[in-house]
Amino acid sequence: MKLLFGLLSPGMDKSGFACGEDALDSYLQKLAGQDMKRGFASVIVARTETAPKKIIGYYTLAAA
Repeated sequence: MKLLFGLLSPGMDKSGFACGEDALDSYLQKLAGQDMKRGFASVIVARTETAPKKIIGYYTLAAA
């Protein structure tokens, strides 16, 4: 399986993401996009080549 990595964008499907940790699931669903718009963080998402809009993982880089 080939993974694709890139910045979170509005067209990506966040609704199906579930890693089993409620705080991380909630952050992606509700706050990640807002943090990027404000310049507080960069959210990098992992997707597969066969389903490029479905997020299967992510990490966040923040200055604080």
